[in-house]
Amino acid sequence: MAHSVARHVKISVLHHGFLIDGGAERVTLSLLRALDRTGHDVDLRCVWPPRGVTFCGQDPGAEGAGARAGLEEGASAGRPRHEFRRVRLVRAPQGGGDGTPEPGFASEVRSLISSTESDLLIVTDGNFLIDRTDAPRVLLYANSDLSDVYLAPSLGHLRRPFRLVRIIRAQPKLRWKIAMARDAGALVIPNSESTARAYARALGPECLEEVVYPPVDLERFAAAQRLPKERRVATTGRFSPEKNYPTAIRVMRGAGARWDAVGNSRIEIHERYLQMLRRMAGPNMHFHVNAGEGELDWVLGGAKAYLHARPESFGIAVVEAVAAGCIPVVPDNSAHPETVPFRPLRYGGAREGAAAVKAALDGKHDGLLRKLRDHVQKFSEEAFQASMLRVIERHKP
Repeated sequence: MAHSVARHVKISVLHHGFLIDGGAERVTLSLLRALDRTGHDVDLRCVWPPRGVTFCGQDPGAEGAGARAGLEEGASAGRPRHEFRRVRLVRAPQGGGDGTPEPGFASEVRSLISSTESDLLIVTDGNFLIDRTDAPRVLLYANSDLSDVYLAPSLGHLRRPFRLVRIIRAQPKLRWKIAMARDAGALVIPNSESTARAYARALGPECLEEVVYPPVDLERFAAAQRLPKERRVATTGRFSPEKNYPTAIRVMRGAGARWDAVGNSRIEIHERYLQMLRRMAGPNMHFHVNAGEGELDWVLGGAKAYLHARPESFGIAVVEAVAAGCIPVVPDNSAHPETVPFRPLRYGGAREGAAAVKAALDGKHDGLLRKLRDHVQKFSEEAFQASMLRVIERHKP
């Protein structure tokens, strides 16, 4: 009886640049760790590589996220380096010297795609810059449900002229990206059921793979949850308009408790936005700008409740807050019912949000905390890696 020999499979992971340490960057590095550990033949294709990481013994240098744009919330320049033994780095020429894309940026990404000779291309940065590729199979890990960029409801907190211009500009871009994904025969791996519904409408349900929730470092906040809880509320997220901080301020104005907001402010638009927030805030509202991990641990570890104010395709910050022992209060929309499955912890408007925060601070929802901690175990890095490896096995040529 003849025995078939398994065909050698080459995998390329495309992430255009590690300008920040956000959710998409964590997804990419976690996937690479899983592929490296399981002995796959894989390369990372990017314009700006991650900082503090070596690839097959080669160090791309200090050209990663922190060197240009500053580390994103929850990140630390002191984190240990990671060494990939099997993952190769394939770079395209960089755009702006300050880490910002120049007009040639799209062509640089396209060159990374067109030059691949891999059997499987996995796009993890959510940009949909697929263009033409000879890869037999393309998988897109969807970090966004499209609403945060393209749809009007989540932009309601922005001033009307800016909101309309953004929507008008985005619609042709959305149609173009969807057309590229269809032409490439790409399959979408949604990061939540909410995201899956959005892409089913945009591309059709036949273009969807199973939902794979993003990785959350639950152990990272294990020590924080042991800190004594105080009657205060925390919010995390960079000080940027899409984070919808004005709603959080309105909620906290009604709740009347201390509020600590932790986030980054690295560019001019963030600074202007932060100035506006300071003018709106009351005396019991505190902003921790560009805080380190120690300060973040103090805020989350000592807070009784955590407040979130914007729709999310998943919401890593919410899960991190639960891991730190906070009772979350989140909007009743998007993917929040998946991460916070208890209706009393979700709100529709500022008044309902304030009531939910007060109830959490008064201890009325303490009984839900253990259930929440058990629930978020499904969002661990181990669960993400196992699910992604399962999907990849199904699509190996």
